[in-house]
Amino acid sequence: MTDMDYHWSPANQRRFLEHLADNGSVRLASRAVSMADASAYRLRRRKEGMAFAIGWDAALQIAGARLRSDLMDRALYGQRDVAIRRKEEEGERTKTTRKRKDNRLAMWMLGNIDARIAAQDDLAAALSRLVAQDFDAFLDLIGAGGDVTEIVEFIGDQLPRQRKQKNAHNYNLSQFCA
Repeated sequence: MTDMDYHWSPANQRRFLEHLADNGSVRLASRAVSMADASAYRLRRRKEGMAFAIGWDAALQIAGARLRSDLMDRALYGQRDVAIRRKEEEGERTKTTRKRKDNRLAMWMLGNIDARIAAQDDLAAALSRLVAQDFDAFLDLIGAGGDVTEIVEFIGDQLPRQRKQKNAHNYNLSQFCA
């Protein structure tokens, strides 16, 4: 076990994933567990970090849903901008409020989010969607230090029974147990 492994305890992984799901920012999630962004990316790439990587993708899907919702509100209802101006000769301030819609930004963001999801590897996308369905239970498993076999069982339990039987060849999760 390296020093980096020690710091990325199951509890730290769980807290990181919770923060990532809440705000979508690796930087903020890393800061919440007092770790460097680079160490989070290293853990994600390592074999031992496979469950963490799956949780990461699920957390980004959850954060993306929140962003899409926020952007839709902004596109539909706009946002308020407040400008305060000070007149030096009179020593008074005036406050101006205007409502502004930024549809171009909202549409660009939605297009990019959808393109990112569509571009994901089929298995990776399927795994992160399944984990996102019961993210809190997945976080409990991560927080308890669940091993790869438990992670695979959790993901398998998320598949509807008929889909599991019908498409078993599409979700060959046994490759992760090796």
